[in-house]
Amino acid sequence: MTGSRVSVILCTYNQRSFILDAVESALGQTHPDLELVIIDNGSTDGTRELLEPFRSQPNVRLLLHESNAAITTRMNEGIAASTGEFISILYGDDMYLPEKTARQLAVFARLGPEYGFVHSPGYRLDVDSGRRWVEHGLRESSDALRDLITRYHEITVNPVSPLIRRECLIRYPFDETVFTEGEDRFLFIALGYRFAYLDEPLVVMREHGRNLGKAYLLNYECALHVFAALERSPELPASLRPALTATRKRLTRRVGWELVRVGADPDTARGLLLRSLRDRIDAKALAGLVLTLVPRSVRSAANRLLSRIRRRQSRLEYRGEWR
Repeated sequence: MTGSRVSVILCTYNQRSFILDAVESALGQTHPDLELVIIDNGSTDGTRELLEPFRSQPNVRLLLHESNAAITTRMNEGIAASTGEFISILYGDDMYLPEKTARQLAVFARLGPEYGFVHSPGYRLDVDSGRRWVEHGLRESSDALRDLITRYHEITVNPVSPLIRRECLIRYPFDETVFTEGEDRFLFIALGYRFAYLDEPLVVMREHGRNLGKAYLLNYECALHVFAALERSPELPASLRPALTATRKRLTRRVGWELVRVGADPDTARGLLLRSLRDRIDAKALAGLVLTLVPRSVRSAANRLLSRIRRRQSRLEYRGEWR
């Protein structure tokens, strides 16, 4: 695997404060045969000007756009422009540790062609406090698809940690009818390929107020689209279809609860929680419903107490739009 080419697809939008760290972390990989495809998705904050000097580097390709489009469209564009046998995804506010690609290629070297995906845990870094912690997700699994569906709310795959065989993303390209899929695209890859896990943090994801993961309601709508597409797939085993339906219902409750926790849009939160309660009476959904009905000051105090009890690491913030 030491001679295999790796293509890093880096997509960014208005991340001037972080972008140079992301680029340098990709170019600083110890694996020698690496190309970097940088896609600027219509930045207006000076990110593009910082990227221009990299145009002269032979292993860098710049795709700079005047307008902002779906991240799914940009990712497919970057994959089409790349030449690597393996693909690694990066976003402009995140970073790789130097050994990421080399360590994951070494795992691939021990695996057969049925494996299309090697992933790892990653660090989370709070940009304000400087706190850093390891965030674990799906570990070694004999059936990644089943685990990702049935434990959708407990585990995930770090979205920038995987090294992926190119053929996986050709067979299962990003769905351009939604704005972003993130790690939900990995559900489709799990339809046709096995996953391997390297228990070593190899990436850093920054925690800040502009994380797309904080767009809870928009992410929920995209996840519902992904679930519907997965249900339509003839590759989805019949045994997992009831589990997917149950996961959709749990997701509705979870997002309603998250909206309560971040103090955003109590009316929408109430609607989601009521929908959840029609399917199943649940103490957490009932508690969330009550919190949507009390004054904001009471809701805020309850949320502060819950954060202390749970020792929550990530920030409670809400983002209501993508751009």
